[in-house]
Amino acid sequence: MSDWVGMYIFGADEQSGVELVNLTPHPVSVITPTGTMTIAASGNVARVNVSEQPTGDTINGVPIKMRVTGGVQGLPAPKPGIFYIVSSMVLSAVIGRSDVIAPDTGKDAVRDDKNQIVSVKSFVRNNA
Repeated sequence: MSDWVGMYIFGADEQSGVELVNLTPHPVSVITPTGTMTIAASGNVARVNVSEQPTGDTINGVPIKMRVTGGVQGLPAPKPGIFYIVSSMVLSAVIGRSDVIAPDTGKDAVRDDKNQIVSVKSFVRNNA
């Protein structure tokens, strides 16, 4: 299994001639019909701005904070032929971008004996 960056030509029934840019901080391994490909981290990471604010509420004396999510940083503008791989958190903060995908870490993901994800079998995206 080698790191892969750049062009991946999909089959006739899929997107053809697209580039996958990994905007997560780690490699993403994907099981394809022809084997497993690992998409190396690009070195640029897309992140969601997050802050936590006190609510004034407590449970058994333990303070409760409210998490407030803001905009996304590090996500390039759309470019024809490029799909950006991001974390699920970033994907959930992106609206109207069909070029932004995240690894599908749901029930079909391949996990090791410690339940850590080894590879995925698909990507997910939001409705554009």
